[in-house]
Amino acid sequence: GWRNLHAGNDTIIEAEFLVPDESNPVTLHYAWGTSKKVEGGAGWAQPHGRPRTSLAEFGWLEAAESARPFLSYSEVGTMLEQGPSKLYDAMSKILGLDSLVSAAEELRQDRLARNHKIKDTEEELADRVLPRLRESQDPRAQRCVKALDNAVWDLSTVRDVLGGDIGADTSDEIRLLRASAGVQIESPDQVVQIAVDTQAAVTRRDDLAGTDAQRAAALADLLKRAIRFHDDHHAPDCPVCGTAGVLDEAWYEQTEASIAQLETQAAAVRTADEQVAEAFSSFREASRMADLTHDALSDLGIEVADVVAAHAKLCEALGAPDDPTMLEQATVAFAAYADALDMVKSRAQAEADRRDDAWRPLALELSGWLTRGVKAQEDKDAVADIQKAEKWIHQVAAEIRTERFEPIAAHAQAVWSQLSLNSNVELRDLVLSGTTTTRRLNIDVTVDGVEGVALGVMSQGELHSLALSLFLPRATLEESTFRFVVIDDPV
Repeated sequence: GWRNLHAGNDTIIEAEFLVPDESNPVTLHYAWGTSKKVEGGAGWAQPHGRPRTSLAEFGWLEAAESARPFLSYSEVGTMLEQGPSKLYDAMSKILGLDSLVSAAEELRQDRLARNHKIKDTEEELADRVLPRLRESQDPRAQRCVKALDNAVWDLSTVRDVLGGDIGADTSDEIRLLRASAGVQIESPDQVVQIAVDTQAAVTRRDDLAGTDAQRAAALADLLKRAIRFHDDHHAPDCPVCGTAGVLDEAWYEQTEASIAQLETQAAAVRTADEQVAEAFSSFREASRMADLTHDALSDLGIEVADVVAAHAKLCEALGAPDDPTMLEQATVAFAAYADALDMVKSRAQAEADRRDDAWRPLALELSGWLTRGVKAQEDKDAVADIQKAEKWIHQVAAEIRTERFEPIAAHAQAVWSQLSLNSNVELRDLVLSGTTTTRRLNIDVTVDGVEGVALGVMSQGELHSLALSLFLPRATLEESTFRFVVIDDPV
């Protein structure tokens, strides 16, 4: 029913307009062809003497929306039934606030999109990530729970945990297991070689026992003590045999010369003694206890009693240096100790691997969430700024809107005062308020001074007059591209 029954398939509307700054008329053309819908047509504009262009390029489409010059009878009848938000849009388009409205809407959409992502990330954390972390006994998981189970997430801690910086406060168990599995001591073969070298040094020392070299060493030691006694007491008498006056200057010089000669002879003995001492020191150093925290390992279920007992036997063997079989016994004890230690290291490595195998799927899931968590944290900061910007734009837009709408509202009241002759309905004010989903045109009308009931009791003619009062100010503003109105004959 939107076009004449006799129009056929070539429905066309064409009109000529005189336009400021155009010396010749401008033709506007619109055709529907076989389209069954009013929205299915297409049009063009052509200033005489120039090529055709689209209606959009000609610049009238936006103006036709904001300062619509055509009013049909059906539109008059439905204008007040469109709802407050539709009336708001119709009245506000002429105010030139589109850029502010668009900016506010872009900010709103950005904020909503960010909030949606934030909500999804929070729900993922609460519904899946945190419950799985809480189920794990791994200290890394517990540390992440502590970092994430708050209104403000400690994402740097999560990043450190996933990056391997386990930390001493909550990850000692993992550190201990890895350190214990990597403990190093001398190998049994190395200790056997040290024992062989030690025995060789002992043999060399024992071969010198009772020889002139050993006697020279003992005599040199005795003479050095005699020199020290003479230096301390300056007594000429021999302190051993009591012979008087024999410890004179000549004796002193002769004794020093003898000491030098004897020490040369005794050098082999001293060297052998030093080699034996050094060899035994090397054996003891190689046999020291590995750096293990036994109690802590026991708390983690790693049995360490065997390695402790084996090292105790090794220490017992090392405690009998005069026993000729000591080196052999210590070597055997060290081999048993090394075997027990290898078992502890294997247990620690197995426990660390078991924990890593259990942690790895959690870490992969947490790593995926962390990327979204970082973005959500950034979005939270951005949303706070966006809300401030939205508030500012709404305040500025409201101030400009009120200022620019005042003359339109006054014009509407003036039109109503003419059209409502003999009516007891009074149009007091028109107010644009709210934004987005709360936007509305508040029409303050009263009947005989009673508020809130006017629209419900007004006659059809009064409603049409009120609709016309809202239409005419928009269409006749100086800012309008057209500044004319075309109104249906029934109106």
